[in-house]
Amino acid sequence: MWQNGVRARKAREALPLMAAEALGRCDGFALESWGLTRPPQAGSIRATMAVPFQDPSALEAYCLPFIENKMRPETAADLMAARYVAYTKAEVDYLLATHDPKTRSQADRKSIESWAKGATWHGLEIVSTERGEPDDSEGLVEFIARYEIDGSNHEHHEKAEFRKIDGQWFFVDGKVVTKQPVRHETPKIGRNERCSCGSGKKYKKCCGSIASRNSA
Repeated sequence: MWQNGVRARKAREALPLMAAEALGRCDGFALESWGLTRPPQAGSIRATMAVPFQDPSALEAYCLPFIENKMRPETAADLMAARYVAYTKAEVDYLLATHDPKTRSQADRKSIESWAKGATWHGLEIVSTERGEPDDSEGLVEFIARYEIDGSNHEHHEKAEFRKIDGQWFFVDGKVVTKQPVRHETPKIGRNERCSCGSGKKYKKCCGSIASRNSA
């Protein structure tokens, strides 16, 4: 079932160009969505462009061969993209098949299907990647998936862990990334310096004395 060797690589490299042509015969709009100014040359596509996260149609065309079991994702980012597209199409079988075999039984099929079908998906943003290249056995992908449920917009921000087993990438686990509170640092004032409140008094005789009483 899996393609291999030279034929597989050529087919893999041709996918982005085929998708761009389908979007407009490589016109300006299609090329811009791929971050290109001219049609790429076969054999250099992987080197000149990343997974087409910016364009939903191109991303779907890029990932369908993975979801249809015609090709294997070469990188952790490839699998991340394929799993996102699988969510948009409610391809639950693929989501379960690419889940780590050790914990696959813990995945709730009904919950996955309910989320996939109940959401309107608005795009995938890759924030960062660590390892996860074709020669790696592990990788991390931080991403933001944007979607809408019941008229409310949401962002799912996660750092996902991937592992390669017998040459195939699997999703292992994910940790939700939470926003860190913003801290506003103010310069420290010496006790004998003039108070910043503008009273003209020394800090220790003005606001500093109030701060000391409050901390007592």
